[in-house]
Amino acid sequence: MPCTFYYYLHNILYEKYGEREVNITTIKDFLFQWRIPTPMRPVIIKELEIFGLVERVNRRLIKIKKSYFDKDDISKLYSAVGLLKN
Repeated sequence: MPCTFYYYLHNILYEKYGEREVNITTIKDFLFQWRIPTPMRPVIIKELEIFGLVERVNRRLIKIKKSYFDKDDISKLYSAVGLLKN
């Protein structure tokens, strides 16, 4: 089951910052704008890391990686969750 919300958040991060290193505080501020509760922000960042969407460079920096998620063509996600039949 794909974690659609994570892919969507990552896609917005990628559009905003590109494939570069970003301060973790900046990422947490971004999550604040999405009304993510403060205790959940590190969890979401860790899950983005587990999914391979970001890479921790050091304690303060995260590198945003390229994803194959395309918010304009989500037919693969529709198929994965059973909304679209092949």
